[in-house]
Amino acid sequence: MSNTPIELKGSSFTLSVVHLHEAEPKVIHQALEDKIAQAPAFLNMPPLYSTSVHWKTR
Repeated sequence: MSNTPIELKGSSFTLSVVHLHEAEPKVIHQALEDKIAQAPAFLNMPPLYSTSVHWKTR
């Protein structure tokens, strides 16, 4: 077991990025549904990354 609170490991992997060019949720939802209909397996169990971090302190 490591004595440090975190561990970083490097590797190569593909991460898809969704750029939003519209602020309306209904438009974004429809655009995502259209993309998923084109290739249903493409977004099956994708890795997710969010830049919104809410740190909890003791």
